[in-house]
Amino acid sequence: MKWVIADHMRAEIHAFTGLNLSGNRSVAQIHPVGGRQGKDIDGERIRSAAVAGLPGTRVIFSTTVQDEGWEERPWRAVIVGPGWGFAAKGGLRAVRIPNLDFLDDPSAKRCDPDFEMGFDIARTLDDGKGWTFGNPGTLQKQIRCIRVDRIDL
Repeated sequence: MKWVIADHMRAEIHAFTGLNLSGNRSVAQIHPVGGRQGKDIDGERIRSAAVAGLPGTRVIFSTTVQDEGWEERPWRAVIVGPGWGFAAKGGLRAVRIPNLDFLDDPSAKRCDPDFEMGFDIARTLDDGKGWTFGNPGTLQKQIRCIRVDRIDL
């Protein structure tokens, strides 16, 4: 797994091997002074996730390790912000992704297979709107890179 982490970030990424935040969980803790702690996340097993951080924290799950042209492959950006998600421990906000390939409410604990719909399509990060968007395609069990940065909300 490749990690691209902006300076001074504080976030937690909980990755699950099953849908609906089930199965084996791996937690990566990103600290503002630099570094990542916790077990490495196996991108070939991720099916659902949760992200906690300060408002404006953006996490991008990508299917390629390329630094250029990665937006042309399947990816999904998730943004922690006020007004969506829920309050997590330690004063952080959090959002849940019960199925990496489909859109659910940012505080949903379970996906509803009868009403699955895709997340908003964005060909670039600058085109994205809302709390989640990306370039669709199969993401489950194909994550090769996780990018963490901060945006102004």
